[in-house]
Amino acid sequence: MPWLGFFIGALPSSLQYWAMDQVIVQRALSAKNLSNGKGATLFAGYLKILPMFVIVMPGMISRILFADQVACVDPDVCYKVCGNSESCSNIAYPLMVVELLPSGLTGLMLAVMLCALVSSLTSIFNSSSTIFTLDIWRKLRPNCTQKEQGIVGRLFIVLMVIISILLIPLVESSNNGELFYYIQKISIYLQPPLTVIFCLGIFWERATEAGAFYALIGAHLVSLIRIILEFVYPEPACGEPDDRPSIMKLHYFYIGTIILVIALVIQITLSYFTTPVDKDKLFKLTWWTRYGDPNRSDTPLVDNEETETGNYGLSTVSNVETEIPVDNEKTNQKAPAVTDDITDIQIEENSNKTNVFKFFKWFCGVPDEIETEPKTTETSRSIEQEPRHKLILNSVLVALLGICIFLYAYYG
Repeated sequence: MPWLGFFIGALPSSLQYWAMDQVIVQRALSAKNLSNGKGATLFAGYLKILPMFVIVMPGMISRILFADQVACVDPDVCYKVCGNSESCSNIAYPLMVVELLPSGLTGLMLAVMLCALVSSLTSIFNSSSTIFTLDIWRKLRPNCTQKEQGIVGRLFIVLMVIISILLIPLVESSNNGELFYYIQKISIYLQPPLTVIFCLGIFWERATEAGAFYALIGAHLVSLIRIILEFVYPEPACGEPDDRPSIMKLHYFYIGTIILVIALVIQITLSYFTTPVDKDKLFKLTWWTRYGDPNRSDTPLVDNEETETGNYGLSTVSNVETEIPVDNEKTNQKAPAVTDDITDIQIEENSNKTNVFKFFKWFCGVPDEIETEPKTTETSRSIEQEPRHKLILNSVLVALLGICIFLYAYYG
């Protein structure tokens, strides 16, 4: 593994995952205020140190304890052990759990591993469903109800599960079934363009939507070509000659760097040739305007609780009731009496709801009454911090950086 490629290739990917990924950001945005969000992020940073001792080191121990299984060298032996002629690293951790722990702890550890897997999957599916429902479906159907959004979100999760199951053979055929390397490659190919558009959107006021969109499309087209070539020209096994093209011999960390540069060039170039966003619309959208004028031209006033902006600033939907002129002469007229036939028809329509429809509502989790969302308070909108909280959080951050540097220097 090239150290330079690791630094310039893995850094943007890690930055995107831990600072910009929807799974992480969605949790940070649910914090009560900025101090709570920072504190939770720092706590997660300290927890991230644990995999060094609970994942990496047990894997190294497993190679010593099970040298003929996990650390197998002969491809035929590896294939007999785990069904993979290249490596049996995928069974290192489960093998330690099954062979070393007693029966009770074995079941407990397997349950813990399964819960961790399910938790990660539900977070990914929930975030994907949120993005699809709010960013795509609401643009296709601006007037959709909250109940419809709930149904669409749950059906999209079902679709994601089906697609994930269908992709299992593809994952097994990639990198000879070594799951860790597959995850690393996909992350390096897909995440750097997201880091580019996110960072430029925060720190560069001249960045435009068109530049970000085409940078994402262009860079991901290059990533898609590289992924296809990975299957066309698979990496040869250990000891076999490498007859692949020169571009395929280049380490995937360097490919991630090339993709990063392509996205950066496309966005900067197109941003200069497209109309920039007005200054009065950048309030709280960039690092330099986070304390700007709160009266943006494209958003309602903060105190106006009755106005709701929909369709991402393209239109404004107001919930304020407007007075309609009423003709007094018409209002004095008596309304026709409602007959019992209409009531009977409504009762009959309600009774015709089949059990299949009731099961569908239960499966999609659609309640009869939609709960209203709590109103956002001014405190949760503020990004101000108390000096004492800010000092404590900064001190905790410095300590965390010091621990990470020490571990990297000591074990590196």
